[in-house]
Amino acid sequence: MEDELRKGGAEFKEDPVVIDGNVVTSRGPSTALLFGWKLSEILAGKDKAEEVAGRMLRDLVFR
Repeated sequence: MEDELRKGGAEFKEDPVVIDGNVVTSRGPSTALLFGWKLSEILAGKDKAEEVAGRMLRDLVFR
């Protein structure tokens, strides 16, 4: 699929979460938590997102 995207002019990135303008996307189901945290940062601000991530034990899971 990556090759097809590139042929169509897309820039493919391997980052877990990518923001391009007002579009936020991620690589797949395994990045759902990272995607959710990024959305919470966008919608509620960095401080609130960090608070939520801490309560979800992010630092224990993603060292």
